[in-house]
Parts: sequence; C-alpha cells; structure tokens
Amino acid sequence: MKNNLFGKSLVTVESLKREDIESIFKRADEMKSLVETQGGDERLKGKIMGALFFEPSSRTFSSFVAAMQRIGGGIIPLSGMGSTSAAKGETLEDTAKVFSCYADVLVMRHGEPGSVAKVAKAATVPVINAGDGINEHPTQALLDGYTISSELGKLDNIHLAFFGEIAHYRPVNSLAKLLSLFKNVHLSFVSAPEVKLQDGVRRYLVSHNIKFEEIENIENVIGKIDVLYVTRVKKEYMSDELYQKIQGKYVVDKKLISHMKKESLIMHPLPRIGEIAVEVDKDRRAVYLNKQMRNGMYTRMALLDMILRKYPVLSTFTSISAILARPRRKIFSPVLPQPLLAASPLSWTCPTISSPFLHWRLFKKKWRLPRKKPFAIMVFILEQTVRTSKNLTR
Repeated sequence: MKNNLFGKSLVTVESLKREDIESIFKRADEMKSLVETQGGDERLKGKIMGALFFEPSSRTFSSFVAAMQRIGGGIIPLSGMGSTSAAKGETLEDTAKVFSCYADVLVMRHGEPGSVAKVAKAATVPVINAGDGINEHPTQALLDGYTISSELGKLDNIHLAFFGEIAHYRPVNSLAKLLSLFKNVHLSFVSAPEVKLQDGVRRYLVSHNIKFEEIENIENVIGKIDVLYVTRVKKEYMSDELYQKIQGKYVVDKKLISHMKKESLIMHPLPRIGEIAVEVDKDRRAVYLNKQMRNGMYTRMALLDMILRKYPVLSTFTSISAILARPRRKIFSPVLPQPLLAASPLSWTCPTISSPFLHWRLFKKKWRLPRKKPFAIMVFILEQTVRTSKNLTR
C-alpha cells in the first residue's frame, strides 16, 4: 500500500485522506501484533524523536515515547519546557530550527492554537501535532478512530455522541473532522449552550454534508448511539462561575448506560475528573482505561514508522506474519534454529517478518533441509532469502 505520509508533518486531520487513515490503521494492526509477539523491533534504529511538550501531558507524552522506543528509535524527552531556552524567550520558530538539527521528527504540544503550524513551517523535519490549545489533536483522533474501527468493525454507518464540555475540547474537533471522511456518519453534540461546538468545526461539518445535531439532553439519543464519547469540563478555559454551573451536570453512571445498545462503546480521552462513575469501568463497553489507551501507542508507532520510513509493500507480509504467528496456529514447529533465522538478510531488512515468513515459506514449499549440516543450512537460507528479497522489491 502506498505510503503518503513519508517525510510529511501531521498538523491537522484536514490533511489526511480516507486512504491515509486506513493505511495507518492497517499499520497499527501490525504494530499491535508486533508488540504482542515480540515486544518491538529495531526498524527505526538511528532515528531520533524530539518530544517538545509546552503543556502538561501524561498519556500522549508517554505513549509517544513508548511508541518510538518500541520500534528502536531514540528520544529527546522534554515534558515541560521551563528548563529550556523557551523560558528565556526563544521564539517557536527558533526552537523548531534548533531541534531540527538534533531530531528526525518533532512531536509538539503547545497551549496556543496554530502554534504547531508555525513550528512545522520553520522546522526542517516532519512535525506531529500533539495538541495545540483548543484547536486540534490529530493523533488522539486517529487512536479514537482506530479503537472504534477495531471494536465495532467499521467507521461508516455509525452514530456517535460527544457528551459534556465541547467548546474547549480539541479531541472533539479532530475526531469530528476525521469521521467526516466516512459514509453515513451521524454526530450528536450534547452540551450546555455555554460550551457548545466551535463555529469553525460546525462550518467544516456543514461543508462536508455530515449529519449532526446540537442538543442538551443525552436521553434524546442514548438508546440510538454506537459510541458515547465523554469529555471533562476544562476548568482552565472558563470562569469559576461557569465551571460550577456545568461541572457535575453531565455525568455517566450505570443508570444512563443501561439504555445504551449492547454492542456499543464508552470512550474518554482522559483524564477523568468525575464525569464517569467508577462503577462504569467494569462495563464491557467501557474501553477508556484499557483498549483505547493501548491503541494510542499502536497508532503512534504506525504513524512514526510511516513518516520516517518509506519502503515497498512489506506491510502485506508483516500482516501475514502477524496472522501466522498467533498462538492458535500450529504451523510453526521449530524447523530452523532461531539464531540462523535471525542471521538471515530478510531479518535485517524487515525483522518482524523474518522468522514466521521463512517458516511459512518452508512449509508451503515443503522444503527439506539437510540434518546436522549447519553450513549447508545457512547457505540454503541465504539463497532463499535473496530470492524472496528480489521478489519483494520488484
């Protein structure tokens, strides 16, 4: 599959096409299998990610760091820029140019809307938006979309309700835009009038002919929706008076979710500050503390891989590897010694497919190897690997 993301920045969801999103999801599937079977690999060895977080972050920062390390890359982790030259008054443009000298990709969070776009223009390496004020959070939208797709098996023909504080919530903006690329999507924005949908996002949905509504009562749609996306009230963006008025008004509890479909999801980008009762955590539809968080790492692994590596259609073979390597498949008896498999040139170019792929080839062709002849076995593996590599790169 064509990789349209290689060497490019991701500042807004608006830069993505449906085929790009589907490619990221497929790569995320591969990353999930990689982590579950091997823990990771060294595909990005020698690459460096600069994590420049001007705002507090735990999940986004940690998952980006874990994602880069899982696939062999190095990191420059700056969570809180108070100890950097930014505290001395250095401009964002200069910061971008400086860290472009050290890193191959920059991941940035900043409190000012549009700040990451400024950095992307000044930087000489790709830049990923990890949240810019109340504007956008593209990678959160990707992990949310991937979670919905993985759990419900689709992104077309879904009804999703955003519930809570909408006006200052960048994940809402990005996910709404992402879903506009899919068919027959219905969005409900459930909030108080004081914190309703941003005008820019509303115009975007209208221009893309997306069916949506803005309401105050969740009971109007709770029995119809496929996804309940809960948000916290962001105290940092409003007056104390408004916060006291809204806080506690939009709460998800056991009684509310009893009206939801059996096959539906309850999501939250976190942190949670009382808007979801703890009793809801045990419901099988609640994915915010487990699957949704893990999927954040898988999608960010996929995104970093696609931005930093442009290679032929090896992802298909990685997928074959992931499927064949599942424990329930008994096709992999130890035909070849693992040290020999690890030494194969195919493992050097694509470590995640080497062992299972060679096993699969050997079984499919029913090859018979000479016993107790290590040198002959090594020569045989090298010959077959060269042939396979040539086929892969045609």
